[in-house]
Amino acid sequence: MPVEIIIGQIGSGKTERCIQGMREVQEKYPGHRCVMLVPSHYSHETEKLITEEFGGTGLNNIEVLSFEKLASRLIKGTEKYLSAPGKQALVCRAVKMCLAELEKRAGEFDSRLVAAVRKPGFLDIASSLISELRRYIVSDDELREKINGMDSGALRQKLEIAVLIAESYDELLSGTEYVDSDDDLLRAAASVGELFDGSTHIWVDKFDEFLPQQAEVLRALIDLGSDIKITFDICPEYEDTYYGTRNAIERIREYAPDTRLTRLEGGLRYLDGKPDLKFLFSTWFDRDVYTNEPENIEVFEARDAYSEIEHIAGRIIDLVREDKYRFRDIAVICGDREGCSHVIKAVFDEYEIPYYSDETVSIADHPIAMQVLSLFDIIDNNWDYASMFEYLRAGFIYLKRSGSGKTVYRRIPDRDIDMLENYVLKYGIRGKSRWSRSWDKGYKRIIDEAFGGDGEMHAEDERAEKLRAVIAEPILAYCEAAKAAKTVSEHCRALYGFLDSVNLYGGLKSEILGLAVNRAEADAQRFGQIWNLILDVLDQLNTALGDTVVNADEFREYLRAAMTKCEIRTIPSGVDRVFIGSVEKNQSANVKLLFIEGAVTGTFPSESGIEGFLSNADREYLESEDIKLAPTTTKKNEKQYSRVYKAFSAVTDRLFVSYMAQTPEGKSCRASQTVLDICAKLGGLKPKSETDAAEQMYISTPKATLHRMLISHKDNPLRTHVDEWFREHGEWRGRLAEINRTRAGFMHREIGLDPDIAGRLYDGQIFYSATRLNSYAQCPFKYFLQYGLKAKPREEWELTAADTGTYAHELIRILCETVENDETLGWDNVTDEKCEEIIEAAIDECSGRILGSDLFGKEKTASILRRTGAAAKEAAKAVRRSIAAGSFKTESYEMKFETALSDNVGVKGVIDRIDVCRHDGITEYRIIDYKTGKKDFKLSEIYHGLSMQPVIYAVAVCMADERAELSGTYYSMVRNDFARVDPGSRADTIESRLKENTQIVGATFVDVDENGEIDESSLERIEAKDRREGLFFKLNKSGGADIGGNLRSREAGRRLMEFTREKIIAEDAEIREGNIEISPMRTGFNNSVCDYCDFAASCKFDEPLKAERSMSEKDNDIWRMLEEDEDGLD
Repeated sequence: MPVEIIIGQIGSGKTERCIQGMREVQEKYPGHRCVMLVPSHYSHETEKLITEEFGGTGLNNIEVLSFEKLASRLIKGTEKYLSAPGKQALVCRAVKMCLAELEKRAGEFDSRLVAAVRKPGFLDIASSLISELRRYIVSDDELREKINGMDSGALRQKLEIAVLIAESYDELLSGTEYVDSDDDLLRAAASVGELFDGSTHIWVDKFDEFLPQQAEVLRALIDLGSDIKITFDICPEYEDTYYGTRNAIERIREYAPDTRLTRLEGGLRYLDGKPDLKFLFSTWFDRDVYTNEPENIEVFEARDAYSEIEHIAGRIIDLVREDKYRFRDIAVICGDREGCSHVIKAVFDEYEIPYYSDETVSIADHPIAMQVLSLFDIIDNNWDYASMFEYLRAGFIYLKRSGSGKTVYRRIPDRDIDMLENYVLKYGIRGKSRWSRSWDKGYKRIIDEAFGGDGEMHAEDERAEKLRAVIAEPILAYCEAAKAAKTVSEHCRALYGFLDSVNLYGGLKSEILGLAVNRAEADAQRFGQIWNLILDVLDQLNTALGDTVVNADEFREYLRAAMTKCEIRTIPSGVDRVFIGSVEKNQSANVKLLFIEGAVTGTFPSESGIEGFLSNADREYLESEDIKLAPTTTKKNEKQYSRVYKAFSAVTDRLFVSYMAQTPEGKSCRASQTVLDICAKLGGLKPKSETDAAEQMYISTPKATLHRMLISHKDNPLRTHVDEWFREHGEWRGRLAEINRTRAGFMHREIGLDPDIAGRLYDGQIFYSATRLNSYAQCPFKYFLQYGLKAKPREEWELTAADTGTYAHELIRILCETVENDETLGWDNVTDEKCEEIIEAAIDECSGRILGSDLFGKEKTASILRRTGAAAKEAAKAVRRSIAAGSFKTESYEMKFETALSDNVGVKGVIDRIDVCRHDGITEYRIIDYKTGKKDFKLSEIYHGLSMQPVIYAVAVCMADERAELSGTYYSMVRNDFARVDPGSRADTIESRLKENTQIVGATFVDVDENGEIDESSLERIEAKDRREGLFFKLNKSGGADIGGNLRSREAGRRLMEFTREKIIAEDAEIREGNIEISPMRTGFNNSVCDYCDFAASCKFDEPLKAERSMSEKDNDIWRMLEEDEDGLD
């Protein structure tokens, strides 16, 4: 029978003619089969249409088929197939075989070409090249024959490589009992007579062109004598733009010379009531201008991709709510669907818009696959930090717990992984040796034992050790199994054993049940597919390459290659959903509302500029030699124009076109030429902006509206109505109040916590450390982040000033204890040389313990300890002089305290050294705090709540002893800086300059009489006159001292402690009242606490609104107030 080709513009009635033809056949020949052959992505829509017309398919001799389904029907059960993962593994092996051949023939091929073949990305090129040769029915022999007749050149070398890969692939495939699905249509063409005969009526609809294999099936159907009618979308006035369609028609005419051509007049009938849309699409290819105001077309310019998709979501909600459209009436066609899919998910979920996309996700991009592949990185990179936490962050390690007849699976919580990551970074844990051994001795415990402590195990170490064991054991077991594996099959078994050891199957099954209960059908589908896909990958690797001898690296290559071809698809749980598609895959032939998203330069039509392994010139040459392959990029771009027209013209009611003004990187964007043409055709239509749409888009779903209210910088006219709605709906009333309060506070910089919340956050008696109080004095907001929210910067392994300070403290403690516990020594007798000897011995012993541990960076730690020892030796001389100078003796070292100042407030800390002098029934105390950096005692800082540490220590000591008197509180420097001296300086001058680096700074308090004269006995107890060096106070010319500077009366010391106590209680009251004001302290002319604040990025402190506090008071003025005002400081 002759073939009928039906051509016409979109909307001219081609599909309706097919349906009418089926109806006539059903009436005239009830027993004849009717088949509608459509592209696979149109099959669902066509089945729906046929069902509506005929009540169903199948039993009534009416079927809807795609070429793929047709091939499956014809050869079902007769062939075994490698799935996509198995085929990709064979391609990977074929590329390796090709490279081996190229190495044997070194010098025959361009080195750049060989280098390109070696690149990982070439695997996909090779796979697509093999498929292309099969789809276009080009045999290896045909290519080999062409190569033999060519001169040496780049194209010949490319074709030789292509043939080498294709022949290797065929050789590998023939070694299995499987066939390649790319040849299905050719096999189907040879057996169409088994399914169809001359009485079959076939309608071929919605194709733009046919690939060679598809054409062969059509040829076979034509040869059977079947009644065949084929439709094509062609606008008669612009047939030249339909390159692929014209070629398809010519090919059919070759197969059936008596082909009839039927032209349907008219078109776009479904737009008869939409004059603007009909004008646009009927004059799409010319320059006519629409003179009326368009009512059904909108163009919108958004700031960025998020704003654009949020605008689309708002319009969808508005149209569904106000104009009573269904979600299924709406489609969104994206310019870059892959690039915007994550934004669409985030926005549509927030706006509660159900949607469906036929987009597939490669399992290689799924966290489970990433976890499996990172297993090999762990082995290759010796368990380094990046590999370990890429593996752990994937999040699919399940813990199994059995009991009471039940087995429960749960993932390792993210908070535990966070804790472990912080622990690993903090203590520098690296390498298999550290991960495979117990962590019962953490850094703190090793250092504690090194300095002679008991090495008590910390809770942090216990938690980390439990996690380490759970995580490391399966990996270690896999390492051993992989080491013994020789073939692909053995590697597959080892990997399956690993997946079983992390309870992946049980965990996924448990998650699927949970998702089903929570009605998360799409997620449940994905989880259900993942396990089956992983098993399919292992099965296909075993099938395709089971006996191939490989090492672990090669197995990983095959595994990764196979996983890239596993795709996860989801089927929507309901039909009332917005369709998300692209120009290439637009499933909607007619859609009421069409949104075109991302219409920027390079999209609509998309531009394909990458030519691939074979260039455009290569393809044109081969076509001239009767070897036809896929079209050139130029021809592909030409096809895009007709595809864009087809996608746009699918709309029946309203068209919305949008584009963004800038990329996520901040680069400017320009609307695509199609958008510019639409605006010009519609009489200079002006795109709307976000400002124009702000009021309209303000109201959508409750959740999205709250979001807009929060980020809005100015009031909206609808705000009053929105507030009223939220107040009337109890479940949203609290959220609204919280947002209004937060927004008002932010706009006026009045930041504060509700006192009730602050009371719960800071409940009960609080014992403040000096560091904690210092944080509040620096900035209340910093304090809130650090101690309210418990935020803290991540600690990474490095030896810091805090570590060197710890070492110095320990060395001085060892020195002091050694001197005082040795009956033959004493501070009066010990020499500087003996002090150095004691410290050197301590360093040797501690270094030996550290080097004998498994501490990360132990060599560096021991080296730093030795360098710290040099500073400790200089500090030891100052310690010896300070104790030997007077009547004070050291009472304790590293004394921990916890002292209550009131019912709700206390202080706590560790005092480095306490010296005492007992006389006349009283005890004078001297507080020493060691500092490895330079530190001054500034009363102005204490006045503002900063650097209160030495005074807090004094308060704690004096409150613990009713007979206590404060003699002084000091910083003692532990430093070994180089002293700057002039050449030729005398030895005593150099010694004097070195002493400056280990000076003692602070405040000294002495007894004074009614006339303000110093009691000489007070000075004598601190520094005896015959040994006086001015360590604790400044000497006058006669060797005595005068009140002034930091030498003050005993009463001033008492008032300073009382002021500090009251200051702490007052700050506690402010904290509990909810003060979290962003009010940083300026500590110098050019210094602000913001300059070195760990949380500077969190508060976004606004320079123009800066309200920093400063310290303008002088120390002497504050001392005077302390001594003269009986009530102390205000």
